[in-house]
Amino acid sequence: FTPRAYIRAWSYVGVDPFEELLLGPTFATSKVLQQMNLTLDDMGVVEFHEAFAGQVLANMAAMGSESFCKDRLPGGKVV
Repeated sequence: FTPRAYIRAWSYVGVDPFEELLLGPTFATSKVLQQMNLTLDDMGVVEFHEAFAGQVLANMAAMGSESFCKDRLPGGKVV
């Protein structure tokens, strides 16, 4: 058996359900990428295991938004 992937790091965060509902994956992704000193450009494939496409699209938009990342994410860089 040859593994296809390894879990090298993981993260979880809590977010304010009133202000940042459904954006937990953005904060967790930013956190784990900083821990590993990586960017999304270093990844060949990224999977968001979420039940609703709208949540995935909202997180993709947040990660690509310079103003969101600058104001809300540690380090202020676009993920």
